[in-house]
Amino acid sequence: MGRASRADAAAHREQVVIAAARLFRERGVHGVSLSDLMADVGLTHGGFYRQFASKEALAAEAAAAALDERGREMLGFTERNPDDHTAARREMLDDYLSPEHRDDPGTGCPTTALAGEVAREGADSALRATYTEGVRGFVLKLADFDDDPTDRDHQITTLCTMVGALMLSRATAGDPISDEILDAAKRLLATPTQSTVD
Repeated sequence: MGRASRADAAAHREQVVIAAARLFRERGVHGVSLSDLMADVGLTHGGFYRQFASKEALAAEAAAAALDERGREMLGFTERNPDDHTAARREMLDDYLSPEHRDDPGTGCPTTALAGEVAREGADSALRATYTEGVRGFVLKLADFDDDPTDRDHQITTLCTMVGALMLSRATAGDPISDEILDAAKRLLATPTQSTVD
């Protein structure tokens, strides 16, 4: 395979991963056929197996890409507010618990979008392993938004509240309670924990 062909193959592979990360968040892994996925990027269905061992392998890779993307977004909040945990936390919550995030799952948090799907995966699933590692990473990143980065219980409950509120808000979209859920969770989570270290 020539250099141009290898470069084309790598570019096509990346296109498929990006499209899968979006489509799987929008419709779930089992809600997207390989034909739909490949048509979305303008490639043939037959080309899929030259790039990926299976749809399951792609699902794990797409989830990892989406989780990395969310991690970079989280880093941006703290970089813009390096000495103010409260401001970084508010900016992060304003983004995460927003109607825009609720209404665009394809570019949103994979932790929320894939939770139901992953819960139905087997214990040995590559998607489950990738997702679980992503949840661990999300908890660690939330420590950057607290004055007491050692309060792991607070970081875990923050994650649970964010993800749960976004899931419920999506499930009730179109009804006023959807916005109420986002607003109530945002108010509850707006203040970071205070350091207990003297």
